[in-house]
Amino acid sequence: MAQSINTHDQQLQLIKQQYNSQAVISDAEAKLAESGINAAQNVYQSAILDWVDDVTMGMDTEEQEEGGGNGSGNSGHAELAPEAVTSSGDNNGRVVTKRDIIRGEIVELWLAYANLNRRANLVSHIFFSDWLLCF
Repeated sequence: MAQSINTHDQQLQLIKQQYNSQAVISDAEAKLAESGINAAQNVYQSAILDWVDDVTMGMDTEEQEEGGGNGSGNSGHAELAPEAVTSSGDNNGRVVTKRDIIRGEIVELWLAYANLNRRANLVSHIFFSDWLLCF
């Protein structure tokens, strides 16, 4: 059983390394400083599109072709089987799926992207505040 928990924790760490919103945010901030708003927006947009594609297309393909396994036939998308990954530490024993982890990172990117646009006066402060109140 300890071996199983260790394997799940390793899988969880690999996912968190591959889908690290803080790394993308840091990269976007560096691009903003050196190349301007368009370069920073491109960093966010690229990561968001890639990650959403991985979550939707990559996982759906695996579910259909492999019956939920960790299949290899997912045509270039990250290998993301939808099975649960549990963490012994930070989630109070709650079962967390790979999709849950990546979706959380995507949310972080969307919020950082919206904040970038707000700081660049591309989004109304009132609209942004009202939008956040919806959550």
